[in-house]
Amino acid sequence: MLPEIDKDFLVDLGGWDLLKDARALCRTKIVQEVRWEEPYLRGKLRSGGGIFHPRIHCIPGRVPTSECNCRKSQSGYVCVHAMTLACHVMEEQQREAQPAEPSPPVAAEPALALKSFELADDGEPLHLRFLLPPNLAQVAPRDAIAVKVQAVRGREAGLPEKLVGRFRMENGQAIVAALLESWSGGKIPGFLQLDRMKLAQVVAILTGEPVFAWVREPDRLIPWEGPVLVGVSELIRVEKKVEAEEIAPPSPEEKVEVVEKPDRVERGTGERGIGARMKVEGSAHYLAIRLPDRRNPEYDEVLALLKQWSFKLEPSNRTWWLRDRHRTLNFLAEHWDDMEARFAADFTPGFRGRMENVQRVRGVAEAREIGEGEFELDLKLSAGSLDETELHRALVASTGFVESGDEVFLFDSKQLEPIRQAQQSLTNEPGRDLAPRVKVRLGAADLHNAEEILEELPEGFAAPEDWKRRSAALRDVGKLEPAPVDKELDGRLRNYQRIGVAWMWHLFRQRLGGVLADEMGLGKTVQALALLQVIRRESSQDGKPGSQPCLVVCPASLGENWRREALRFVPEFKVVVHRGAKRARKATDLAGADLVIISYQLLARDLAMFREMRFACVIGDEGQHIKNPRSQVAKAMFALRSDGRFLLTGTPVENALSDLRSLFQFLMPGYLAKVPPGLKPDERKWFEQRHLSQAAPYILRRGKTLVAPELPEIIEQVVYCEMGEAQRGLYDAVHQQTERDLLDMAGGGANEGRMRMAVFAQLLKLRQVCAEPRLVDDKLRLEDSAKLEALLEILEDAMAGGHRLLVFSQFVQVLKKVREELDERKVGYCYLDGQTRDRMAQVDRFQEDDEIPVFLISLKAGGTGLNLTGADIVVHLDPWWNPAAEAQATARAHRIGQDRKVTSLKLIASGTVEERVLHLQREKEQLLGALFDESAQATAKVGFADLQELLR
Repeated sequence: MLPEIDKDFLVDLGGWDLLKDARALCRTKIVQEVRWEEPYLRGKLRSGGGIFHPRIHCIPGRVPTSECNCRKSQSGYVCVHAMTLACHVMEEQQREAQPAEPSPPVAAEPALALKSFELADDGEPLHLRFLLPPNLAQVAPRDAIAVKVQAVRGREAGLPEKLVGRFRMENGQAIVAALLESWSGGKIPGFLQLDRMKLAQVVAILTGEPVFAWVREPDRLIPWEGPVLVGVSELIRVEKKVEAEEIAPPSPEEKVEVVEKPDRVERGTGERGIGARMKVEGSAHYLAIRLPDRRNPEYDEVLALLKQWSFKLEPSNRTWWLRDRHRTLNFLAEHWDDMEARFAADFTPGFRGRMENVQRVRGVAEAREIGEGEFELDLKLSAGSLDETELHRALVASTGFVESGDEVFLFDSKQLEPIRQAQQSLTNEPGRDLAPRVKVRLGAADLHNAEEILEELPEGFAAPEDWKRRSAALRDVGKLEPAPVDKELDGRLRNYQRIGVAWMWHLFRQRLGGVLADEMGLGKTVQALALLQVIRRESSQDGKPGSQPCLVVCPASLGENWRREALRFVPEFKVVVHRGAKRARKATDLAGADLVIISYQLLARDLAMFREMRFACVIGDEGQHIKNPRSQVAKAMFALRSDGRFLLTGTPVENALSDLRSLFQFLMPGYLAKVPPGLKPDERKWFEQRHLSQAAPYILRRGKTLVAPELPEIIEQVVYCEMGEAQRGLYDAVHQQTERDLLDMAGGGANEGRMRMAVFAQLLKLRQVCAEPRLVDDKLRLEDSAKLEALLEILEDAMAGGHRLLVFSQFVQVLKKVREELDERKVGYCYLDGQTRDRMAQVDRFQEDDEIPVFLISLKAGGTGLNLTGADIVVHLDPWWNPAAEAQATARAHRIGQDRKVTSLKLIASGTVEERVLHLQREKEQLLGALFDESAQATAKVGFADLQELLR
């Protein structure tokens, strides 16, 4: 049974860009074989004259990984062959799941990305024409077919390199264009050389299309006879059959019993067998190979391999010979393991006896403990008596073998690739070449990630016992030793919260830090308080004086919430809230406190006092506040001294992966290596993937559907509001003025920074028009505000049905307009923005008084830290860049304690910038998914190009 593969699986495997290329290749029918050998999905693909064997490692709940025999995969990247295999399986599964009825014709996919030009549905029609050489019959057998490519627009034919603009292509043409780019390593050239396999692939995709001609008669198109291109198809056909004298049925003595081989499907003969295996005879000076039975699925592949290496057939004994010592050793270096593991070859006793002095170089890893939680890791090549100098010389020369005395050592690049990747990853040097030996010092934080990397070594890795003990705990957090939480508090915790406390307690004891990134509403605060209780109790039992208090740093608006939660869950704590005119002036004023609560801003202001103190543990709530490492708040957090450090946040990444690096600079300084300046895009992606894999073990993320299935569902709905004539006229006027202003600035030579600020200012005005047009033109009336009209209708229906609302907006002035209407209608409400002094009083009033139907809240001031389960409808009056901010706001109602279905309504002005914001939000969600799922690592900054796109 093949594993279920969907679009999320494909994105996790290699990202959106690679998925687009794979979709195009899928339609070229290059996938020839698919098989499932749990936990590996394997395939055989024929593309560009080569045969590729991708393998995808599929384990439920983990990010898929892949391997392939192509160059890109061996360089450490996910290749298009693996992605095409997975895409093929997904499409087959979807096809099987659909009812058996005629499929509609497949339209061209505008999502297909080309480097040569932009594809668009509204672009100019374009197709490619192929001019073939007159001597095709002579050059085809040599696989050296010179083809001229023309780009045809209407009656005009030109070079594809000179195309500029947006174009529309039929699906088959677009797929061929993508293939040509792939084969040429860049943009489509006007001239390229193809082999028969590639040209046949193009002809097959464009069957029936009048786009082929001879180079001497470019306007006279070659006719088709059904699927046959006259005068061409017969010349580029690659026969799979071989001459009769090359094949003979296996004799009785050739039949062999089933032999178990690693990573292989069992093979054998008999009535249900698939033929004898390949047989290998020879020595270090020559090879004599008998092909497997032609019923064997690898027959064609083995034959192609032998021809590629210039083996010669001896018809008299049906044996393929290679009589050259240099080529023999190079062939064995590259394919000995393939013959054993992939082809299950039968090596004769004579061959094995004559090869006793031939060894294969292996990559091994050895570790020794050098301190408490610290290890020295030795990543080296194992080559018997060969010393490091000779190994280094062989690696520099890129030879497949090296001789030392009577011994020969073979270098298989595929087998050595995992040790090379391990050397790169653990030294944080993506461009490092394979070295005979690399020693790396690892701290306690590095062990889990290093062990995952070393598991890929063919020889495996035997970790020391202390290493195993430290890293094993993070492999399955459900098996962690429970934290010694007070019995009364433990009885109030849910099971997943106990696991969260155990996870943080384990990290604390190992002197490590972490991010508790549970979804909003799952009780991160109580888990943190339980941890602090354990830390305080255990330190006193160990004989420590317990003079080190714990510190919670949070937004100013959440200080009172933390004080109340501490009073509720850890009443034995002496809690000091550092705020107001009576805040402590010197460190001794905080003596005897168990827990100190302070805002980020006050910490930065009073840092001189707090940096003198040492804390048992520091908790940073809403940890995204330190995402900018250059901010005063982040610098203040970095300067604190403590035995343990944790962050609580549902959004560790808001805009880019640099957010994550800043968080870990606080948690475990130096753990994530600095990204060198001036990197190429591939190298930057390498660092991003490396940092994600390093960070993942120290981020604990649980979703509501997983740990709180009893929580009622949340229904999300977009409500499109059609603006009236007056509001639409105002929007269009502002939009047109914006375009004129930007053109004037560009014409005047304004730099990008100045234009960026201008775009932000104009976007703000456009968003205000969408949310409440009277903010821009006070001459308009209530009836001219489409969203306020919609909100009042929603409120009226909700009140009739016994529902209560939370209404969020980015704009305080919009909320004040809503207040005016509620006052006029004598509808009770609670209100909270950044100026509200009695925050918790407003929250308590709403929670305790069911007669108040609506709570108006500023998104920035009340989007986090509040428990408002008294409401079951959440209304967002306006969207913003980051979807996580809106999710946090919705979670004020959809959290533990809610027993009703929650509805989240997002009001969007139709045909405006707000619709484009929705698209940008989806890009942000992909970035968050990349962090939590260790997958695709594309950043999603709101850059200048994004801003310009919003104004279109």
